[in-house]
Amino acid sequence: MYIFIFLLIVASFLLISFSLHLFLTKKGSRVLNFLLGFSFLSRFFQTIVFLILIASFTVLFPIVQEIYILLYFGSLASSYLYVRCFVNGEDTLTKKDFIHLIPILFAVLHLFPFLFFEKTNWKLIAEQILIGGQLSITEQMGLFSARFYNIAQIIFSAGYLLASWWVIYKSKFFERQWDNSKKWLLFFISMSSFFKILSYFAMIYGTVERSYTNSIVLLSLSCAVLLFMLLFVIYQPQILYGYLVLSDSYLPIDNELKKQSPIKVSVSDEHKDCLNILEKYVESSQAFLEQEFQMRDLSFAVNISTNQCSEAINLVLGKSFRDWINAYRVRYFIEQYPQQKDNMTVESVAFQSGFKNMRTFYNAFKKETNQNPKSYFNSSEEEL
Repeated sequence: MYIFIFLLIVASFLLISFSLHLFLTKKGSRVLNFLLGFSFLSRFFQTIVFLILIASFTVLFPIVQEIYILLYFGSLASSYLYVRCFVNGEDTLTKKDFIHLIPILFAVLHLFPFLFFEKTNWKLIAEQILIGGQLSITEQMGLFSARFYNIAQIIFSAGYLLASWWVIYKSKFFERQWDNSKKWLLFFISMSSFFKILSYFAMIYGTVERSYTNSIVLLSLSCAVLLFMLLFVIYQPQILYGYLVLSDSYLPIDNELKKQSPIKVSVSDEHKDCLNILEKYVESSQAFLEQEFQMRDLSFAVNISTNQCSEAINLVLGKSFRDWINAYRVRYFIEQYPQQKDNMTVESVAFQSGFKNMRTFYNAFKKETNQNPKSYFNSSEEEL
C-alpha cells in the first residue's frame, strides 16, 4: 500500500508539471497542448482525491471531488479529440467539435443546482470511493440519482475510449513506419485504457463488499503499471520530446543556427563531399519517411557533426535541414499518390510520406512545385 501511495505521489507531481507546462508553453500546437494538458489535469485531481482520502483530509475532499468531476467529464472528450487530432495531423477544432461539450454540461447540471438543496453525505461518499472507486458511489451528490450518474459516467467513458481506438484503427496509424510518434500514442492510449478498465474492475470488486485498496492483486497490478510508466519514461525519454516537453532545446539544429548572426562561408569541396554522403544516406535509407527525423539523427547515422551537416546543406543547397528533408517527402508523395489515390486520401499519402500535419505538407508542396497538389496533378494529366 505504501509503495502504491508513493508511486501516486510521484505520478501526481509529473501530471501537474506536464499539465502546467502544456498550458503555458508557446511551442507546438496550442490545440494539442491544451487537449493533452486538460487530460493530465483531470488525472492529477483523480490521484489527489485518492491521496486526500488516504490521509483523511476530509475538509478538502468535497471541493476537490467536485472539481475532479467537472474535469473528468471534460477530459473524456479532450482525450478523444487529442487522439483524433494527433492521428490526423489536425491543428484546429471544427464547429462540430462543440458537441463534445455535452459531458461537461452534464457534470455542470449535475453538480451546481444541488448546491442549493440538502447537504451531501461526503463521509459516506469517501468511504464508497475507497471501497470501489468513483463508479461505486451510491449516495446522491448532485441533481441526478447516483445510479443515473454512474451509468452516464460508464457510457461516456466507454464510448470515448472505444471512439479513440476506432479513430486509430480507421486511420491505419499503426501501419505507418515505426517512430516516436507511434510509441508516444501507443503509450498514451494504452495507459488511459488500462486505468479506465481498472476503474470498472474496482467497481465490480466493491459490489461484493470488498475494498480494492485492500486487494493485493489490484494494488500489485496498479503498482506494476505505474512503475512501468515511470521506468518507460526514464529509459525512453525521447517519446516525450515534441509531445510533453516542448522547448527551444529540442528544435532542429539548423533552426538554432538561423537565430545566430549570419557568417559568410565559402562553399568548399568538403561541403560538397559531406552533402553527397548525406544525400546517399537519406535516399538509400528513406529516413525522411520518419516523421520525427531530425538533424541529430542524421548526424549520428553518418558520424558527422551537426554543424558540418547543417553547413553543407545550407551552403551548397541554400536550404535549411527541414526544407531539404521536406523536399524528399514531396518527391516521394508525387511518386506515390498517382499509384495509391484510388485507395488512399491525400492526407494518408502525405502522412505516409513523412509529414506530421497537413499545413506543413501544403507549405512544403507549394515551396517545391509552386502549385498546390490539386493543380499540380491536374496540369500533369493535361500534359499527358
